[in-house]
Amino acid sequence: MSLSKYRLKLDKNTAQTGSASPQYTLKYNAKADNPKHVSYSILSPLIGNDDVIILLSTEFFQNKGNGSYSPISKFVEYTRQLGLFVVERNRTAEENLKLFGLPLGKKKKVEIQELAVYIPNNVWKDSLRDIIPMCGARYLVLQEAISVSTFMNGILDMDEETIANTFSTRIFDLAAVGQMGVSSNIMDQAEISRQLGL
Repeated sequence: MSLSKYRLKLDKNTAQTGSASPQYTLKYNAKADNPKHVSYSILSPLIGNDDVIILLSTEFFQNKGNGSYSPISKFVEYTRQLGLFVVERNRTAEENLKLFGLPLGKKKKVEIQELAVYIPNNVWKDSLRDIIPMCGARYLVLQEAISVSTFMNGILDMDEETIANTFSTRIFDLAAVGQMGVSSNIMDQAEISRQLGL
């Protein structure tokens, strides 16, 4: 399937500051189709035939909403229906208070909801197209088989350096605005372009 209608633009991230920031940025036209389907169509060639872990955190969200609705809860419901291995937790963090975008020098405690879901490749190919998170998600691609329960129980505590050394490709996707950050230990910019048909 050609991705040309999504007007992909892949650039090297010249402002990369460490393992937490992506090597490449990828912009795409999310409004060319259902944004979930657009995102899925772009992610699939980057994931290939490997398994993937999807990480969600309310820290990623552009708009945290009013607290009564959580996109994470809906995603958990879908993934549990598929019988997938899910790890979730709530933790408290401090957030700077702002007024009209200006910091007030005060902090408030906020509840952060985090989730990791192990997605075998056959499930990715058969069942994920319509449930791709729109709110901001990390996709961590595994090239090697793992003991799922042992590995997943520590996934939410991994630091960025460990994540970079463990996963062959790391993607942050904000499907709602059509932008991804991509880092890979196995693909350079030319190979990513080739996988995406650029």
